[in-house]
Amino acid sequence: MFFSSCALVIGSNLNFMAQAMIRILKNNGYTILTCGLDHDEIAEKSENAGVFIMYLDNMDFNNLSVFEYIKTICSNRIVCAIGKPNEYKEFYRIFPKNLVRIEMPHPANVMILIDQLRRERTISDEMINAEKKHQILLVDDDSTFLDVSSGWLKKYGKYDVAIVNSGPQAIDYLDRFTPELILLDYEMPIMDGPTVLAKLRKNERTKDIPVYFLTGKSDRDSIMRVMAMRPNGYLLKTLDQQQLVARVNDFFLSQQK
Repeated sequence: MFFSSCALVIGSNLNFMAQAMIRILKNNGYTILTCGLDHDEIAEKSENAGVFIMYLDNMDFNNLSVFEYIKTICSNRIVCAIGKPNEYKEFYRIFPKNLVRIEMPHPANVMILIDQLRRERTISDEMINAEKKHQILLVDDDSTFLDVSSGWLKKYGKYDVAIVNSGPQAIDYLDRFTPELILLDYEMPIMDGPTVLAKLRKNERTKDIPVYFLTGKSDRDSIMRVMAMRPNGYLLKTLDQQQLVARVNDFFLSQQK
């Protein structure tokens, strides 16, 4: 669960000005974690952080893989960037500006930052409270995967998730219910994912329901076979909790545009 009062400060040079900012944030009720521009450290420390503060001073903007990872996990967080004009120019070359909700010049006026964080937290809370739960059907013959993935989507994504463990059960469920998204295992016994998708596309009532294939294979040939059936997308079954929820969040956000 993300806590809006917990902030992860990410930076390569958390100097005395950064430390002063951290002290003031702590004095105003924030729990502060700090880390460098390191994938494993960010993954370890970001679990509860509802706020990411990107401290751009002396940041290595060539570390593209880490920025790609941050993009996958920040969709439900308040992202703040603190830097100088030339640092922002480099930052936005590799990181989408629309994901940054607060910009602060360096050195930051921390009390203004706190006011902006308070405003963004209020907006986020209102949006969460106003959201209805999107309905998802998760289809997979692996009961462990069903339990773990549906748990993540319910708890961290706040989705209404129905689960079935076979293609025939999916068809039966869809005769009675219409979810907003189907996450469908590509490889299943008796009736595999492509067969289920073909049946759905031939049915007038289900032909427009978005379907994402679930696959455990990430090599190019396997992905091409998965996408040959023209699903709406695919998800690797090796995605962790944050990545899975972020990908599903991104799908529903795209539907609102």
